Amino acid sequence: MKYTNAMLYFKVLALIPLCISIVLAAYSLLLGWNLITLIVFWFFIVPFLTLFLSSRLLKEDHVTAKTMVSLTAFYSLMVFMIYEHFQSDYFAVMMFSFLYNFLILGLVMFVQRHDRISQGRHDAH
Repeated sequence: MKYTNAMLYFKVLALIPLCISIVLAAYSLLLGWNLITLIVFWFFIVPFLTLFLSSRLLKEDHVTAKTMVSLTAFYSLMVFMIYEHFQSDYFAVMMFSFLYNFLILGLVMFVQRHDRISQGRHDAH
């Protein structure tokens, strides 16, 4: 099923970041923040949710640029919401997790692309 551009932009730029924000609010209220919950959420839950929601909402089984844009939109929303705490350790961990998650998802996207290209070359022979 093909999406119109407006629906695709809505899902990538609004719906996926909003869903992750809802999970963030519930996680924060239920568990609170300490070093362990901070690391678990930002380094494990956020990338998993980004991949899961992209696969469900965008109907894609691999990491794409749209997944990366959704991740960036979510972190942009978080920076906008808590910019006054930019000197806190929690903010630093969040920003480091953005770089880490972006690099990891980019690496996964590169490997998936390379596998598809090499698989296509293998099938051609």
